[in-house]
Amino acid sequence: MKNYVRRAQRMGRFTISVTLPKEWIKSTGIGPGDLVSMYVREDGLLVVGPGPASGSSSGVGRIVKTVHADMCSGPGLLGRVLVALYISGVDEITFVGEPELRDEQVREIRRAAAALNGASVVEESRKRVTVHVLVDPASSQVSKILSRMHELTVEALNGALSALHDGDLDQLRKAMDAGREIDRNYWLAARQLLLAANRPELMRSIGMEGMRQIPGFRTVAKALDDAGTAAAAAAGDLLPMIDDRDGQVAAELATHTEAVLNLYRRSFDGWSTVNTAAANQAVEEAAGVRQRLREAAVALAGGSTGAAAVSYLYDLAQVAASSGTVAEMAINRSVIESSDSSCVRDGERGHG
Repeated sequence: MKNYVRRAQRMGRFTISVTLPKEWIKSTGIGPGDLVSMYVREDGLLVVGPGPASGSSSGVGRIVKTVHADMCSGPGLLGRVLVALYISGVDEITFVGEPELRDEQVREIRRAAAALNGASVVEESRKRVTVHVLVDPASSQVSKILSRMHELTVEALNGALSALHDGDLDQLRKAMDAGREIDRNYWLAARQLLLAANRPELMRSIGMEGMRQIPGFRTVAKALDDAGTAAAAAAGDLLPMIDDRDGQVAAELATHTEAVLNLYRRSFDGWSTVNTAAANQAVEEAAGVRQRLREAAVALAGGSTGAAAVSYLYDLAQVAASSGTVAEMAINRSVIESSDSSCVRDGERGHG
């Protein structure tokens, strides 16, 4: 958890202003004119979040859930339950312990909340921890969130390329860190889509045409999340190879990385522009790219960097597979939306 110190400035006789941290503004996506909510804890601390201070992001009253921590005893289960409740549109989640929460449980709740856009721990004691979600799902369009996920994965793959070409460790570490932000965006997109499914009037505000789009958007969001996770993992695979890298192996891995990066870009472009022909080409290409990656893994397995190279190629194959899924969803989207590039048109009912 980061701590920030700001000096209060007087704006008028009864008004004092405090600037908000740049990193927090970027992570929440708020801008000038957006609503900012404030919640005063019992201990007097002020919790600030994006979106309206009252009501619920679901628009059906504030949704509150209680989690009995001792009944979620599996490794990592508390954090996963918090993510699931966040996605499902819950606004306030209280974790209670009997007789009290263990230190490791509190740490797990804190970590999970810190990874969610707009989620904050607003109350913490030995017996209970309360998380408030102060994000307005109508504040940003789903397509923009998916575009951000795409950009982060492209940056991760480019970071891997920089490491392979120049041994750039800084870019490699940035690529390794991209997975966390991609996850944050995925969970936010999933929350918005589920809320829109329950509240059709939210559709327009998040940039969607109707209910039929939701399954495709959710599938694309998951595919982009899988691709981003794999790209970040691939960067980690390169870490032990950089200091003493084999130039020939690095050049071959760079070639495969560029092929996957190009495929990934074309797949997402096909989906975002609803281009059936481009998407179909990407679907066809994905299978070939994955086959070449498998062949390269077999060829490099016996070298001094074989284990790391094979793991790297495996992660690239995951990005390629996700790219194929995105491209397939582009074709589905073109049919649903009857785009100009779709070969499907409304016809007359047959007779006889």
